[in-house]
Amino acid sequence: MLNNRRVWVPLAIVICLLSITAVWLISTAQGAAPTGVVSNYITALQHKDFRKIIDLTSTYKMEIARIKSQNPQALWPKLLEDYYKDKTTVLSSDPGFWVNYSGSVMGDPAQNIRALSGLLPPDCKWRISESRNQVVTSFLDGRQHSQTVVYVEVAYPTLDTSPRVATGTQHWFLKNTILEFKVDSAGGLVTEVATVPKADTFWTKPYPQSAIPFLQGYYRTALFQAQSPDVARGTIRELNDLSWDRAEPVLREAVEKRSKFFIEAVPSLGEHRDEQAVPAIVAVLGDQFKGTQLYGCDEGTLPLISALGAIGKVGQTNAVQVVKAGLSETITYIVKNNMPWAQEQTHSCLTSYLATLSALDDPAWRVFPLKPNVISISDEFSEVLRDFERRQQSSSVVDWQSPSVDNVRRYLGLFKPCGTNSSWRCPLDHQLEYVTVASASEAKMYGWIVNPYTGDTHVKRFEITVHVGNDPAKPWLITNAETP
Repeated sequence: MLNNRRVWVPLAIVICLLSITAVWLISTAQGAAPTGVVSNYITALQHKDFRKIIDLTSTYKMEIARIKSQNPQALWPKLLEDYYKDKTTVLSSDPGFWVNYSGSVMGDPAQNIRALSGLLPPDCKWRISESRNQVVTSFLDGRQHSQTVVYVEVAYPTLDTSPRVATGTQHWFLKNTILEFKVDSAGGLVTEVATVPKADTFWTKPYPQSAIPFLQGYYRTALFQAQSPDVARGTIRELNDLSWDRAEPVLREAVEKRSKFFIEAVPSLGEHRDEQAVPAIVAVLGDQFKGTQLYGCDEGTLPLISALGAIGKVGQTNAVQVVKAGLSETITYIVKNNMPWAQEQTHSCLTSYLATLSALDDPAWRVFPLKPNVISISDEFSEVLRDFERRQQSSSVVDWQSPSVDNVRRYLGLFKPCGTNSSWRCPLDHQLEYVTVASASEAKMYGWIVNPYTGDTHVKRFEITVHVGNDPAKPWLITNAETP
């Protein structure tokens, strides 16, 4: 029986085909017949001769005897052929660790044999080192019988022939182990196989240079098949330990193909300023913000934004446009949902976007006037609209020197007087829908003009352009206002 260890070729749970209540050591002399059985067993296993394995396994032979005892002899050929075919199919396929675990608990030796096949690949080196004769007593009927324990030393000369053992987020490569075969003396059949506790030794770093190509492929598979972020991060560390030249194409491929935990590969690509990864990163961001307003400060977006900032100038890519679109979508999402944000959260999110745009485009992005201490980002633009609504022709948020100021005056002309004797115009509400960021000094607000007095809604659409002013108290000034 094999120890219950989770391995890339899963090691099985011990299958106790003969339970023991007492063991007496009789001798340490090597017995020829049992060692021959073990040699034949291993050879058959390495050649995938599963029919022979069935004939050498005690449990299977007992089932064959039961079939013969319960059926007329004329049916034996058909029934036995069906039996061999069924068992061979099971032995030649691996349904997975937990299915195998369940099978072994119920007494099915298939898991044991499949795991043993993983421990004895054709390229391993093995030798029978010792055998011991024993007398055992069955707890089922109290009878005694003889068996021989045969020890087989196994060595794996290269990492690519080694069984892989996964413990948490680490990967281990078996270098040597010892297997314990138990052979029933009367029948000459294998009753149990186990790994010997504490006999395992593993390959240690630095691994041989000849193994690096294999390890690159192995870790690539492990990364694409990772079932948790921690496992993915552990695999990425192993890749980086090989060398960046080996890690880079695998990590970039993970982003390009968007493996389950590809986002864990992004920080390394940014840290190494990998310009080759920029198209894949930009493509992911573009898809995230395409056609819908998404929240761009989530854990799946910010690492991509930060990586682009770390990489810096990226030539003729559309990274700047995509990041600006992401900043616009983020502001819009918060505006539409009127999300209250703590200062630290707001500052961290917006700083990441602005730092990236500063690195990719223009250092002026670092002073882009989005205040981190507002309760809601919507206040940043809504206060401009409120001043515009109430003060109108004397509004301090209008850049009256703008080349488009006539458009602004025409826009204000849309507001109707409150009464025939009044020179003031009734304020209308601006219902802000979304914001686009054009540059480090310009943004545009879009939405509907709403009449709060008549109950009319969505009277007209508006487009109001703002740019960065020189007065810290009025960071945004309106340069254009239109109703498309």
